[in-house]
Parts: sequence; structure tokens; C-alpha cells
Amino acid sequence: MTWPTAASGAAFELTWSAPEECPSREEIVDATYAHLGESRSEGPPELLVQGTVSAADDGFVVTLVLEDTARRRSMGERIVRVDQHECREILTPASVVLAMMIAVARPRVAQPDERGEPAEGPPPGQASPARAPRPPAARRTEVTPPEPPPPHRLSVGAAGMASTGFLPRLGLGAGIHASYWPRSPLLFRLDASFEDGGSTHAAGGNVGFQLVSAAVRAGLSAARTKDFELIPTVGGRAGVIHHSAVGFAAAQDESRVVGSVGPGVLARAKLGPSVVLEGLLDAELILRRDRFHVLQGDTRHFIHEPSPVAVRFALGLAYDFR
Repeated sequence: MTWPTAASGAAFELTWSAPEECPSREEIVDATYAHLGESRSEGPPELLVQGTVSAADDGFVVTLVLEDTARRRSMGERIVRVDQHECREILTPASVVLAMMIAVARPRVAQPDERGEPAEGPPPGQASPARAPRPPAARRTEVTPPEPPPPHRLSVGAAGMASTGFLPRLGLGAGIHASYWPRSPLLFRLDASFEDGGSTHAAGGNVGFQLVSAAVRAGLSAARTKDFELIPTVGGRAGVIHHSAVGFAAAQDESRVVGSVGPGVLARAKLGPSVVLEGLLDAELILRRDRFHVLQGDTRHFIHEPSPVAVRFALGLAYDFR
């Protein structure tokens, strides 16, 4: 892309401050002249550009300040946000924006009345006509481009967990999960888990309980910094509680479906560029609560019924893909 310019375009001087891995000053200058469609000028610079590159959460921020060298007057500032992990990727967007700034500023620099060039006087013997006062120049308002939406994010991980309410005793287990952020603060998450509740003594035998479940939840980021994020969530869970009895005259195994809904809160803390420590606390209302029994002869012995409310805490690691 090139822009039309005057035949004797104004040269520019660039001062450049950027990390070592970023494009050099010479690369930015060459790319800018290429976008302008011309070669480097040998004349004294009429425009001064101050360029600064700083790292941001998800990329880099390039600040470009343009100045008229003759009058030491600012002619505009632009901020370019580049959502890339490699600083080399700023070369094209930074040079394109800089070329646009120079193309817009050149006609203003070249106007004779702004450069102090004398206007042609009237013929001898004639009085100079009265010059109408020049209206005040309109104040320029620089508008910073809106911040781009956050990028897509995908995360997978595993966690250890403990729960109360579903099983007769404290349930201990592990699970896996996958999370997705669709270019917004919204979170969608799927997880699956297995928990063991130990064994309960009943009617002369022992009964062991296990819970296998899967959950789906949605959340909205409430607080986010460079290294920490807090996300309230709401979700639903469906699973199967299984018990196996030992020490009875006949084997007694039984499985019952269980379901729950409720709120939670997810906390994420960065441990590295892609590794995240996650903690999830859920409070769930159990919607289906079947009673479990075992038989001893002709007698049915009640052994367990899930509580109305269950609480689960999970702690683990996740890997973020960007």
C-alpha cells in the first residue's frame, strides 16, 4: 500500500526505543519509505518521529509521536496494539501507521504561510489591501483506536478434588477439564471426575461408595490482572453413585443417577507463560437424592442418602493454548 505525496516529499528522522528482539530502527525506516513508495531523502529532515515499543499482556504496544522539526510542534500521536507473541510482528503494522501519519502531515509542513515564507507584495505605488484576520486553527483531537477484543483462549488441565454431600464420607478423587474463552470475558468449561468415598460398615458388612460425574459450567471474568483471574461460574452436574457391598450372603451392587446445579468461583494464577494454577470451589444443590439399602436376610438396612447440598473443592494445573 502506498499514498500519494508531493514531488519533493519531506524527509523524516526516527528515534527508536524497543527491546532487542524487536525490529531495528533501520528496518522500520526502510519499511516506512517502502509504504510511501519512495526512496530515502538526502535533505534535512522536516519531520521527527519518536517511536517506543513496550510489552503488554498479550503482545506489544507501539507509540508513535510525530513532530515538525522546524517549529518543534507536535503533529499527532498514534498507539498501535499488536496481539502477537513475537516482537518481529510489529514491523508491518508500525510502518504502515507511520507512513499514514507522514502522508497526512506533509501538506501541513509544506504550506508557505506555516513555514514563514514571505508572501508576494503588491506592485509599487499601490497600498496593500487589508488582510482579513485568520480564523483560529481548530484544535486537533487525537483519538486512540479502541482496544481490540481479547484473543481466543483454550485451556486443558487436571486437578485433585475433595467433596462432601454426595457420598457418606469425604469423597477424594481426581478429574480433567477443558475451558474455552471465545474472544470475550465469557468462559465455557467441561469437566469429568472420579471420587471414592471409602467404605461404610452396615449390618455386619462393609459398603464402598464411588461417584463418577461430568459437569458443564459458564462463567464471566470479574477481576483480571497480568497474573491472576477470578471468575464466578454457574453450572450443572450429572453423575452415577455406585456402591458395592462385601460381607453379605449375596453380592449387592447398586448404581443410582444423581444430578445437581449451583454456583462456584474459579481462581487462576499464572506460574509461567502457559502454565496456570487453578482452584475451583462449588456449592451444588442436589436435585435427585435416591436412598441406598442393603439386604441382610429378609431385612433391608438403610445405609445412605445424599445431602441436599454438596460442596466440592478442586486444585490443579492447566495449560493455556493461545
